[in-house]
Amino acid sequence: MEKNIRTITAQELRQGRQALVEELKQRGINAREITLAQLLLEEMFFRLQKGMEAGADFSIRIMLRRMWGDTELRLMAKGAEYNPIPAVTETPTEEAEEDAYQLAILKTNRQKMSYVRKNGLNIVTIKVHELDSTKRQLIYTLSGLVLGCICGLFMQAFLGADVIKAINDSLIAPVRNVFLNALHMMMAPVTFFAIIAGITNISDAALIGKLGGRMVVVSLFMQVITALLGLGLGLLLFAGDLSYMQAGIAPAAGNAAAVQYGSLKDMVFDIVPRDLVEPFKGDKILQVMFLAIFFGLILNKMGDKAKGAVECIDFVFRFAIVTLKVIVKAIPLVVFLSMASLLASTGIESLLTFSGLFGGLFIGVAVVWLVGAMTILLFGRITPFSMTRKIMGLSPLIFTVSSSHARLPFVLKFCAENLGIDAKLAAFSIPVGVQLNKAGNCIFFSLVTLMLMRVYAIDMSTSLFLTLWVSVCIMAIAKPPIPCGGIICIAYLFTVVGVPAEAISVILCVEPIAAMFNGVCNESANIATTFILARENNMLDEKKYFA
Repeated sequence: MEKNIRTITAQELRQGRQALVEELKQRGINAREITLAQLLLEEMFFRLQKGMEAGADFSIRIMLRRMWGDTELRLMAKGAEYNPIPAVTETPTEEAEEDAYQLAILKTNRQKMSYVRKNGLNIVTIKVHELDSTKRQLIYTLSGLVLGCICGLFMQAFLGADVIKAINDSLIAPVRNVFLNALHMMMAPVTFFAIIAGITNISDAALIGKLGGRMVVVSLFMQVITALLGLGLGLLLFAGDLSYMQAGIAPAAGNAAAVQYGSLKDMVFDIVPRDLVEPFKGDKILQVMFLAIFFGLILNKMGDKAKGAVECIDFVFRFAIVTLKVIVKAIPLVVFLSMASLLASTGIESLLTFSGLFGGLFIGVAVVWLVGAMTILLFGRITPFSMTRKIMGLSPLIFTVSSSHARLPFVLKFCAENLGIDAKLAAFSIPVGVQLNKAGNCIFFSLVTLMLMRVYAIDMSTSLFLTLWVSVCIMAIAKPPIPCGGIICIAYLFTVVGVPAEAISVILCVEPIAAMFNGVCNESANIATTFILARENNMLDEKKYFA
């Protein structure tokens, strides 16, 4: 959406800046970005005027453009062709000190600007505000989801089954497989270096002390119970036959994977690999995690002697993350193709199954609140009703803020002012608890695994249930804080129960929305754990809590 602000001359530059400020304020742009936009507008105006050798009547037209959450300022000047964006090697003239100042400002913000010559106009575009990359990816993925649904229903209505199958086999399946292969290629190395980098960056494990040990106990208790209830919820929600969805994912014939572990004992004794290479070649993510933890602890024990190795690991980890970020940029396209294929092959009935999954995630939030209340009653020996009521009020804010780092100030303020938790305790417990309290992951992992088990008609034996229960708990805690970290964990769970790897493409469609529910569950569990610590250590203001 574009909006023409005004055309300005040198005499009207001040009024133009003021009009720009008012318009940007209406769009919710922060003060720092507004100040920079004014500065770049002024400097670019004079640079265009000088470079185009224009007279006193020189003018530019100012327009604002907003798309996908980004806000851009466009400056359009008619006249001789001139690119005002300075080259990196450009140097100021010695006789003009103002030129040096102007050049320094423009060079510093060079990446925010672009130039194009069109219809006799010199057009300069300045990026005033850029949407957070996580939110941008979410918007693109949701757009791919919606467009894929529309395209799939259109294909089902107007194309024959043979044509749909040909499109799936010749276009959708190859593109999807290329993406899944690229993602699978990075699973083991990214997981390994994410965990080992996290362990080697712990400067003082003794700092956690007694409070940290208690936090681990409470967090694990909540996650074990939540995972059990999540599996039970999944068995109730997906009790029917969902095999019709195979047509839009991957037919079972020739694709079904063998159940990786026959029992819980097999899984436990398979954690230690026979060699160092095999875990990185297959789907042995649990073995990769074991190696990362083991080597990370060894490096920590070596102290300064391992400094060079730690720096090398940090570099490789950053390299792997950048590589993975490039790969996941294709997720919106894969989501579009996957949903188009699914709905073209199965119809709107698939959407009902997904609505059941989202309903399960919604119920899962209530399950986490229930587990949190039960844990507070058991460990804290205090009524949990006030706690649950106040967390419900905070949940809409948590739901809309995707990043745990962005939520941190709100959560800390909530703990201190609404629950009466000591501010120093909250400042310690909440950031540490972000890595421990993964109740939302337990719910999500349980539901999607059981849903796909029903799609491929995989029976749930007692031994498989126990293995899956333990695996969900481990993956929920061990989920690496990286793009597609949850997808990596789900891919491992699929190998545990025998679901084909191609089914991951369907989970990509729902993962961004599920992340919002996961955020509410994880923060609720984190707050409950912090509350219990405050209660046990006499660091709770009960007047504020019951207020």
